[in-house]
Amino acid sequence: MEYIHHLQAIPVPDETNIYQVEKNGQYQYLKICLVSDVTSQLGIIMDVTDDITKKQLMRYEHDHDYLTGLPIYQYFEKTVEHLLSDSSEKGYSAGIMMDLDKFKTINDTYGHDFGDTYLRHMAKKMLELPSEHCFPSRRSGDEFCLFLHGYSSREELLSQVHAFWQSVKDSPVRLPDQTFRELVVSGGLAWADEHTNMAKLMYCADVALYTAKKQFPGTLQIFDPDAAAGFGQNIP
Repeated sequence: MEYIHHLQAIPVPDETNIYQVEKNGQYQYLKICLVSDVTSQLGIIMDVTDDITKKQLMRYEHDHDYLTGLPIYQYFEKTVEHLLSDSSEKGYSAGIMMDLDKFKTINDTYGHDFGDTYLRHMAKKMLELPSEHCFPSRRSGDEFCLFLHGYSSREELLSQVHAFWQSVKDSPVRLPDQTFRELVVSGGLAWADEHTNMAKLMYCADVALYTAKKQFPGTLQIFDPDAAAGFGQNIP
């Protein structure tokens, strides 16, 4: 009984009476139901590994983009909103909106199948970022998002971003004609603070992205509040 009580101390999130056990390097899921009275304790233990695995797969497919494997934007919104409101979340945070420059030219020249390869290449670079600090997403088409959090300083966060930009630049894609082409990414970054919500953060990042694409293609621009005045909308 001591072992069962130990398992029950760490339930599987979002499940009722389900607990995870590691056996021979693999995870198994058990449903444990106990009934107690003054003198005795009865229970049922069932192996529900198949059911939980299928449910987890369905949840993953619901929250992730089928082409790139990145979280979809709706899941990104929910996760970032939670992180922004989490009082235990410490350090500096920022949101980034990104766009692949001249992606339409790639699609028109080499076809949509290669366009998909181009998008997956970008997603692969994003998934190489440290997951404890970076939450990526594909918004739509050739638009991507990134939320960075838990950095000790703005300088540390920017160092991570610049290293990512360089990594993308240093990883060209092989074209169908066997030549290579750099991924050229324009981006906008907005800093988060204690008053920031998800809508405001990504709107400001989008304003900075607009500046990058129109004036400085292939660069990362940091949101300037003065620039928002000419963007045609009020900040949420």
